[in-house]
Amino acid sequence: FGAIYTLGFVTGGPLIGGKITNRPRYSQIGRLSAEALVRAILTNYALKGITQRERPNQGDGNGSFWVGGQSFPSGHAMNSWAVAIAVARSPGCPRWFAITSYVMATAISLSRWSAHKHFPSDILVGGVLGGLIGNYVARRPR
Repeated sequence: FGAIYTLGFVTGGPLIGGKITNRPRYSQIGRLSAEALVRAILTNYALKGITQRERPNQGDGNGSFWVGGQSFPSGHAMNSWAVAIAVARSPGCPRWFAITSYVMATAISLSRWSAHKHFPSDILVGGVLGGLIGNYVARRPR
């Protein structure tokens, strides 16, 4: 659920749906969440390229940095939290949509640890950075 294409659908739904139903508030939620997703993706790939941390199921399982891995930070956590925060903090966001966004971001983040794809630190840093990106996008002056 935290893959780029899934989150692209989540961001595109309100954007397109808001245009079709003539609800600018929903279109704005879609625009802000799409911007947050793009910023999170770019930040994530830059950090993965710099840190090159091994995943828990690679090498000796210690998560060594600078050896060619792509574990740090968790892209699923970063992207899902960037979208969730941008959605929840968008002006006029319905409360149910904000709560659903937070629940989904939490579930996506925890699933990366339980699937042995990331270390807890990868998920924590990804989630925090994603939250900061989402907050910036939603709160910056326009």
